[in-house]
Amino acid sequence: MPDKDWKVTLEYVETGTSRLEDTTFCVREHVADPAGNLDGDTVAADLSSWLSSTARAMGPTNVQLSQVRVFRGGPWGPGEGDPQESGNAVVNLACTGPAPTGGLPHGVCCRVSVYTSLASRRGRGRFHAPSPTAQTQLNDADHWGTSLAYYIAVKAFADGLLAGHDVVHDLITHHYSLRVHSRADQTTRDAKKVLVRTEVSYLRSRLTSP
Repeated sequence: MPDKDWKVTLEYVETGTSRLEDTTFCVREHVADPAGNLDGDTVAADLSSWLSSTARAMGPTNVQLSQVRVFRGGPWGPGEGDPQESGNAVVNLACTGPAPTGGLPHGVCCRVSVYTSLASRRGRGRFHAPSPTAQTQLNDADHWGTSLAYYIAVKAFADGLLAGHDVVHDLITHHYSLRVHSRADQTTRDAKKVLVRTEVSYLRSRLTSP
């Protein structure tokens, strides 16, 4: 099985309150060699090495990137119908984004739209960056400042995801790429474009995070 699609979750933890925020997207691990794919913990470790720096830049300084979790199979998600697999890589490093200022609600964040070659809802996806909890990152009440640190960090993360990443294990090259998972037709498609929205998004679910 040369390709495996993984649901990837970046777990952020506010250090003073233990409040959780997740950023979730789909990544494919491709390997042409019939020797097979990597296990979940190895995939999580690879993604942590690749993404941790840009992921930490999206979060405010009072938040840690706690871990990278991966999951596939079972009744939902990439690999639907396959045996369930999971893995994680502990990070526990402080984020490097702007300091939280002005009491911006945790639900206010930046949304990234992901497009594939299929021009329909099934070919589009999205994910949400962690909240900056900093009013200083806004251009106005409804838009992010595109020349400010938060928006720049989210764009760098999204562009890095779209570019993909190669790793080598035991002389075998594995390629990681961003995908869009469609629950409607139980498949994933290769991402062709990412668009970091300037409009402010508001996630009510983050207001009730533990």
